[in-house]
Amino acid sequence: MKLTKSIVALCYVIMCALSFASCEKETVNAVYGMGISQFKSEGSGSLSDLSNVESYLNSKGCPTEGQERIWYCTGESYEKCDKQAAAHFQNLVKNLSREEVSSIVSKDCSFTYSISRLADSSNPESETIYPAKWQYPAE
Repeated sequence: MKLTKSIVALCYVIMCALSFASCEKETVNAVYGMGISQFKSEGSGSLSDLSNVESYLNSKGCPTEGQERIWYCTGESYEKCDKQAAAHFQNLVKNLSREEVSSIVSKDCSFTYSISRLADSSNPESETIYPAKWQYPAE
């Protein structure tokens, strides 16, 4: 009787272990875009300010257009992907300087460079999530 109970208990443990091992963790695929999400400049210098800002960002390795501005993440959750996206973004913007920007734009220029994703990638009208931003001038 003891042997039978032991075998049953062992089989139960093995079945539980196999059922847990066969469960696949769900993963999410998140797509992020980097770029200027807000821009303000008034007067005749507004177009040159935008051009100067884009050139500056690109020269510092912060893409504003093309395929290089897209970043992909596969993770256990959107929250974890957002954290990875924020870390990736912070690594990109670490060499940006507000002092350098102030020397190439007009006094009334302001902008936000950010990384973002749609809350629902199948719906372009869904809320935009911003895991990280870099603002000029600083708030």
